[in-house]
Amino acid sequence: MDIVQPNDLEQSFCVARRRHAELCRQNQIFNARNRILGGDTKTWDIQVCDRKIKEATEKARHETFEDLYTETRLQFDQRAQDLEHRERATRRAVSAAVKQFNKTQRLQEEQRQRDADWDRQRVEKARAEVLCERQQRRQQRDLRRALDSSNRILAAEQLRQRNDMKEVCTNQATDDFFTQFNTRSR
Repeated sequence: MDIVQPNDLEQSFCVARRRHAELCRQNQIFNARNRILGGDTKTWDIQVCDRKIKEATEKARHETFEDLYTETRLQFDQRAQDLEHRERATRRAVSAAVKQFNKTQRLQEEQRQRDADWDRQRVEKARAEVLCERQQRRQQRDLRRALDSSNRILAAEQLRQRNDMKEVCTNQATDDFFTQFNTRSR
C-alpha cells in the first residue's frame, strides 16, 4: 500500500476539477436540451424554478383570495340579513308605538272634546238659569210695579169713595129720608 501524500491529493483534486469542467462543457454543447452555445443552464433552471414557484404562489394567493372573498361575502350577507331583520323588527316596533300613540292621542282628544262639551253644556245651562232668573226678576218687578200701580189706583179710588162717603154720610138722615122708604103702611 502506498501512502497518499498531500501533493498527490492536490493534484488529483485539480484533475477531478478539470474533468468536471470538461464534462459540464460537453453537456452544454452536446446535450439536445442545452444546444444554445454560451447559455447558462443553471441560471435558466433557476429561472424556470423561480417561475414555477411564482406561479404556485400566485395560484395559492388567488385561491386564498377567493376563499377569503367568499368567506367575507358570506359574512357580509349574514350581517346584511341580520341588519334587515333588525330593521323590520324596529319598523314593526315603531309602527306599533305610533299606532298606540295615535290611539292615546285620539282618546285624549275625545275626552277633551267630551269635557269641553260637558263644560259648554254646563255653562249654557247656568247661563240659561241666570237669564231665566233675570227674566223672573224682571217679571216680578214688572208685576210689582203693575200691582203698585193698581194699588195706588185702588187707594186713590178708595180715597175718593171715602171722601164721597164722608159727604154722603155727613148728612144726617131726616124724616124725609126715612119716609121715602116707608111709602106703604103696614
